Amino acid sequence: MSHIIELFEQPEPGSSRPFSRVCRAGGMVYVSGHSAPHDPDAGIFRGDTPQDEVRNALGHIKSLLALAGSSIDLVVQVTMSTTAAVQRS
Repeated sequence: MSHIIELFEQPEPGSSRPFSRVCRAGGMVYVSGHSAPHDPDAGIFRGDTPQDEVRNALGHIKSLLALAGSSIDLVVQVTMSTTAAVQRS
């Protein structure tokens, strides 16, 4: 078995993000630490509702999986955190 770890979307030098956005190792793809994209200056907003935020976050994750040669259809587990109790309903 190969012990190669491929990193995608690595942080730029001096970035506050200390990790690669997605990596592939041992036939598995790992995506970590993502929320819905948010860049008001570029006209990109997370969403108006928690549902919009989840939809946009999953869309972002879907594009990262594609970058690593995978797809959302092959996802085994997702762990999601929310910051407000109202979002858990």
